[in-house]
Amino acid sequence: MAKKTAAKTQAIKDALAADPKAGPQEIAEKLVATGLDVKPKDVSNVKFQMKAAKKRRKKAARKPMPAAPPSTAGDMISLSSLQAAKKLVKELGGVDKAKRAIESLGRLVD
Repeated sequence: MAKKTAAKTQAIKDALAADPKAGPQEIAEKLVATGLDVKPKDVSNVKFQMKAAKKRRKKAARKPMPAAPPSTAGDMISLSSLQAAKKLVKELGGVDKAKRAIESLGRLVD
């Protein structure tokens, strides 16, 4: 029975490859004419499995995101520093203005 099913599946795949625009009913009728017992539902199932396999291949081909570098003790910012930064942002009227002020201060200090 497994060989018959495999042959039927392969026949459906071949028919779909030969005429990709044909619907399940048309494919089933063509295969019944050749002597295979194929229903439109069988054609739909094989078509769905082919699309699902293609999507799995695309997902597997994607490159993984590079891992973020591990944070060190020098990268850590204390809660009090963050609160002070928040206060500065509020006083200057936004993050962009605070960034510009800090950049300007950095140029003055260097």
